[in-house]
Amino acid sequence: MLTLNKSEIEQQVLNFISKNEKEEEDSSDDLREIELFCKCMLGYVDLESIEKYECSLLNKLYQKYQVNNLAELIHQIKWNYKQDFKTLIRIIDHFPIPKEVEEQLRYTDDRIDQAFVHKKSHSNVLLSHPIRVGHTLFYRNFDQSDEFIIDHSSDHLEGIVLFEVIRQAGLASTHHCGIAMDGVSVILESDIQYQNYIELNVPYYTQCIPAIRSNGGIGFSVFRVIQNDMVCAKGFFRALVYKDRVAYEKQRLKLAESDFKKTMQN
Repeated sequence: MLTLNKSEIEQQVLNFISKNEKEEEDSSDDLREIELFCKCMLGYVDLESIEKYECSLLNKLYQKYQVNNLAELIHQIKWNYKQDFKTLIRIIDHFPIPKEVEEQLRYTDDRIDQAFVHKKSHSNVLLSHPIRVGHTLFYRNFDQSDEFIIDHSSDHLEGIVLFEVIRQAGLASTHHCGIAMDGVSVILESDIQYQNYIELNVPYYTQCIPAIRSNGGIGFSVFRVIQNDMVCAKGFFRALVYKDRVAYEKQRLKLAESDFKKTMQN
């Protein structure tokens, strides 16, 4: 079982909360940022250690949700599946990959089962099995896939491969949130900020925070791609997730019938 040195990020958490207290911002957006920050710090820090510090912002959230401690607060804070990606993308940088997680992933060559990323061939899988920290999933990524034939020499990972890495991480994360292996994800929107080159043959990782309901519906994944302690890319995917193939095919049939009726009317 992986044990984290939770004190490493504790000071960052306190600095974030203190900064927001000093700014004395009281808008709904600022309060939501603190709420999601609390939700995402689960697994990174010792909650009792954070509770020892007197934080007026936390007390305000305790009153809002009518709870007495951080564990109860985190349990009560629910995802807004249509909106929270906008806030989460602003705070994900406060949650670095723990050194213990990176060390364990660095030396693995064990790729996740192809069913998690909807591939027929295991050689096209670009992810390791993940390590979960609270609501966050960390994957080791790989460079090579038989799906891609690059017709020019390059000293860095090609963007098309990086997109597939991120897409696979988001897809696999839906299944780790309870979606059946025959579930279907339809991408509605994506945004990727490319920040640094990814060097070939050097370990790199995807950090993914998914907000997906086990019975499907609108959801999202916010991600960062990290190599040598640098953020190489970050962004989000929004998707319409079907809990299984049957649910997807029913909706496809409805859409086909609707299109047919429109055609007959014209």
